[in-house]
Amino acid sequence: MQNSRTLASKAWSFIALLGAANTVFAGLQRDHHVQYELLSEATHIAPGSTVTLGLRILHDEGWHTYWKQPGIAGIPTQFEWDLPEGFEAGPILWQQPQKTKMAVYTVYGYEGEAVLLTEITAPEDLPLDSEVTFKTKITWMMCAKKCVPSTTDAEITLKTGKAVKLDEDLKAEFDALRLGFPRESPSWKSEAQIADNTVTLRVEKQGDGSIPAFSEDSPPYFFCADGVIHSDAKQIAEKSGDSALVFTLERSKFAPENP
Repeated sequence: MQNSRTLASKAWSFIALLGAANTVFAGLQRDHHVQYELLSEATHIAPGSTVTLGLRILHDEGWHTYWKQPGIAGIPTQFEWDLPEGFEAGPILWQQPQKTKMAVYTVYGYEGEAVLLTEITAPEDLPLDSEVTFKTKITWMMCAKKCVPSTTDAEITLKTGKAVKLDEDLKAEFDALRLGFPRESPSWKSEAQIADNTVTLRVEKQGDGSIPAFSEDSPPYFFCADGVIHSDAKQIAEKSGDSALVFTLERSKFAPENP
């Protein structure tokens, strides 16, 4: 289960989608109901350095792809990298998810525009003043009232040099996404209890300050990263005093016995 630092980031801050679904970018390719392109925040990569690539996805109106934990239905987007010798790719760094609908079911994914990041590390003996091409096979499922599973390819070529050279515009865009990643914080404490099919999650702010007010029309929402919570069930969020928030959640039928 995600902890309080993720909840605080998701519930009380929002990073707007970067542009609109009909925005036109150079190098876009189409696969069924999405357009996509592979981007790099660096134009040059240096020996032993790490640069971040981003897969920008533009969904057709009404369509979505999936977060790392889709919920009751769906398959998360996956990358299978084909890299030059000595290079290593890290895991997908997931943008904050959205609630969306697969037919009548609430699931976790992305509509409009999303960017999924991956860090690529170069070998120490990388030759200088040359070019390297990174290729990936993308496997995803795009859904609306029906679903279309698909596999496609993307690639990008960077120059090599003594130092990393950044595309400042893309770096600023990627940095905005990184602000939404879960991070360690001593300001929050969380605990969860399970009784039958109900999970009670308590999130408490430590030190000074209180839980921000929220309306019934826009309550905090808990995105569960490991499938313990039923994505399609109603969530109840209530304040407990000034410093705590209590979620009452339905346990998924597919949840592990001892999460």
